[in-house]
Amino acid sequence: MQNDKTKLPADTFVNTSIIATIILVLLIGICSLSYNKRAKLLNQGDCFATLSNSSADAAQRIESNLVGGIHSLRIIAKVIGNSGSYDPKSVQAGLSVFETNPISNNIAVLTSDNTIIRVDGSVISAEGLMDFESEAQHDEHICEFEESVYFPDKTVIHGFIPIEMDGKVTGLLFNEFNTESAAKQWAPEMYDGDARFTIINRETGDVLINNCEALSKNITEIHNEHLITEAKAGHTGYMAFPIHGRLTFACYIPMTIADWEVIYFVDSDKTLAASNRMKKNFHTFLFEEGIVFLLFMAWIFHFNRSSVRNTEKNANSDTLTGLPNRNMYESYCSSKADSQSDLACIYIDVNGLHEVNNSQGHLAGDQMLRFIADTLKVTFTGAEIFRIGGDEFIVFQEKSSGSGLNLKIGSVKEQLRNNDYYISAGISYGSKNNTIKDIIKDAEKKMFEDKKKYYEERGQEVRNFIQTPIDKDKSD
Repeated sequence: MQNDKTKLPADTFVNTSIIATIILVLLIGICSLSYNKRAKLLNQGDCFATLSNSSADAAQRIESNLVGGIHSLRIIAKVIGNSGSYDPKSVQAGLSVFETNPISNNIAVLTSDNTIIRVDGSVISAEGLMDFESEAQHDEHICEFEESVYFPDKTVIHGFIPIEMDGKVTGLLFNEFNTESAAKQWAPEMYDGDARFTIINRETGDVLINNCEALSKNITEIHNEHLITEAKAGHTGYMAFPIHGRLTFACYIPMTIADWEVIYFVDSDKTLAASNRMKKNFHTFLFEEGIVFLLFMAWIFHFNRSSVRNTEKNANSDTLTGLPNRNMYESYCSSKADSQSDLACIYIDVNGLHEVNNSQGHLAGDQMLRFIADTLKVTFTGAEIFRIGGDEFIVFQEKSSGSGLNLKIGSVKEQLRNNDYYISAGISYGSKNNTIKDIIKDAEKKMFEDKKKYYEERGQEVRNFIQTPIDKDKSD
């Protein structure tokens, strides 16, 4: 009794220390998570605000550039229309007033007889390149991914403006839009020039202008359904999501030019730089505090060892039967993965447990399982016995003969039958050509065959019968 009296305060102290430690860990964890979350949210908010404002400014610059170009084309189209002639020299004179830039520096005229007059006065056939009747139906419009009339085999974007003479459209002025130059010229300057952008066709999702490495042909390459849906719907917004494993911030804005949407991307390393610095400093603080905490843990470890051992034992043991549980079973199987040739497996399933529980109560069912477990312990002395499920047991016996195991299983069944308990069992033996999983599966299959035979002898249907691998193959 004296030992019990002296142990009680010690146990109380250990338990109190453990509770205090858990509370301390939880408080530190909650505070750390809360701090990191607040810092991240604040920085993300600043990032989204900066990204949204910068993206709007960048998109406006792109629109202004495009609108300015279209306005210039309208003036030239009017000049050419007023001239009343498509003489190459006259057209060249009209085209020469267009203010060129590296993005849209190639303009030409498509006449009603499907000839093209270029800015240098040269005339070429439009056959295979474009068709006047088809293009004239759409008034002012943009055609994406057409072959260049200046650079063979190069794909460009054409913008068409009608030319009217005597109130009738007799030609089309068009320019070639250099997408590669546009990607460089319109690259946003925010975040030290590390932001990327792409312009897509909202209807098709095709990439028109792009300097973002994550995209090449279509917006679907992003693999983010929300962004794809929002961008193709012509919405404005921003979001954060991973691209190739890296958190990326995106802002999408519709354009009034054609059916286009511009999307800007910024890597989180840039957007969350301030937050990451704060997090790094905070982690340093946590590391220092962690050293103090470890010293505290070391102080109580001596008193806590016995409690840990008991916890481990409970975690690996079945509380009802005292047998090793499924955790120990899986650990045992892992340890025997390469050494199963001298191993025999007995797969055992209790018959009628559900009926006992329903008719006599769960206490009777528990008594039944304990009796079966005790019988297995006595019969298979020295073997590894596990309870792996509610009514399932597995026995592993090393260096056993077939007749010996069959006799033991027969003895177990006889003892159980005398107490009106019944089991089904299957035995399988290891060899160099199979794994422990193969042995278990084979034993389980034989157990199901034995269970089927058991119920057939009683004229009953197998309850919750699970197909064996052979049965499953037949059904397939």
